[in-house]
Amino acid sequence: MFKRIKRTSLVLGIALTVILGMSYGTFIFTTNSYRSTEMLVGNLTYGIEITSTGGSETINGTSVSLTSGKTSTVLLKITSLNKIISKYGVDYKMSRGTGSVKYASNTGWLPTGKINENNVGTYEKVIKVVISATTDVTVDFTVTGGYSTNDLTEVKEGYTRLTEIYDGIVDYKEDLKTIISKETTNNIYGGEAINNYLQYPTNTDTTKNIWRVLGYYNSVDGIKAVSNQASTTTQGNISSSLTSFYNTLEKQEDYVLETNKFNCTNT
Repeated sequence: MFKRIKRTSLVLGIALTVILGMSYGTFIFTTNSYRSTEMLVGNLTYGIEITSTGGSETINGTSVSLTSGKTSTVLLKITSLNKIISKYGVDYKMSRGTGSVKYASNTGWLPTGKINENNVGTYEKVIKVVISATTDVTVDFTVTGGYSTNDLTEVKEGYTRLTEIYDGIVDYKEDLKTIISKETTNNIYGGEAINNYLQYPTNTDTTKNIWRVLGYYNSVDGIKAVSNQASTTTQGNISSSLTSFYNTLEKQEDYVLETNKFNCTNT
């Protein structure tokens, strides 16, 4: 009787180990229900979509290839397919060649953070990734996920967490709507990074008329961006400073003087 109970416990223990291994493993989940670019991370699923910004790279699913000596920027969109808020981390490995993989200083979303449940608020995040090839290189991307109450420290074997910043981007004329999105129906600015910039009015000198985008909202006249140039003021002088600043604008009708649609969380 004792041997039978012991044998039964051993079988149950092995089965439990297999189940736990499946629950916490990270792998490509390919069935008729999911695309091959969707990741199953534990019981959490994420979609990955990589698009070009006009560089010379080749994109194949979740992999990006680049020839020696080239630098290219791609937009990596993470989509939560889960019914809960979760944490995510973008990881990469070089399956061929050598080079560097960094996220751009003017990315709208960071390569790690929290993401909302599917179809609620911000459940898609776009990270701007810069790949520089020392030799012909192929970079594979994946997503590590975790529950919002836990620390996200695990990285899939062979992969590296995307943590380094690339500061060399000075193109302010890009379509910022691809990396900035409203957080809720109240249109609170959604970008976690504070280095989203645009140039207005446009100028051949890329150091002039540079604005940091704080957010945008949809109006009857189209999309209005809320932004500011580099300046500081005291709390008591906010009203007069805004008025003085507004009076210096070249095209006043194109700017928002005040709105209650955005929250300021940084000083």
